Amino acid sequence: DTNLFTSLNAGSGTGDTLNLDNSALSLAASGKTISGFETVNLKNGSTLTLDNILLPLGDAQDDAAGTGFNIDQDSTLALKQSADTQFGSHISGAGTIAASTGGNTFDFTSNNATNSFTGTLALTDSTFGLDGLNTKALTHATLLAGTDSRVTVADGVQQIGGLNFDGGTVVFDTGTPGDTVAKGLVQTSGLMDISGRGTVEI
Repeated sequence: DTNLFTSLNAGSGTGDTLNLDNSALSLAASGKTISGFETVNLKNGSTLTLDNILLPLGDAQDDAAGTGFNIDQDSTLALKQSADTQFGSHISGAGTIAASTGGNTFDFTSNNATNSFTGTLALTDSTFGLDGLNTKALTHATLLAGTDSRVTVADGVQQIGGLNFDGGTVVFDTGTPGDTVAKGLVQTSGLMDISGRGTVEI
């Protein structure tokens, strides 16, 4: 029962872990606060919602090496943002990161370049460039282009774990007007499912 506390501080030192097990917790700029944890585990259908905040982990709140979110296949880390968002926390597991930015950009940082995350980045109402660090972060993960999301594929081969559609748009650049061959290409090591609702724009 997440109503049991208003502030949860793990104190100093390494190895502090917060386990959410079949639980739902929402954190915003005001209200409940959590600090000092190096690891957050989401399991058995848990949902952690970050409402217009992010939750940098570790005593220094800098998402240092050895910190991170572990999201199991039935759980969700929901990022409800209303501005450009750079997500710098380390991630692992096979669950879902549900990101919505109010039509602004969502990006990963260099912390995610060697992720072991095998789950799904489910984008809604967001723009996302499939290139560079964003591509590296999804090397083993699936990108779901959800409602009102717009994914722009950079030039060259973008290798990710999977690609699915659920109302979003994936844009390929042809460069010169009139060209019919895109400069960018998405290759997936897993499933590319284009049976869902969505748009491919060239």
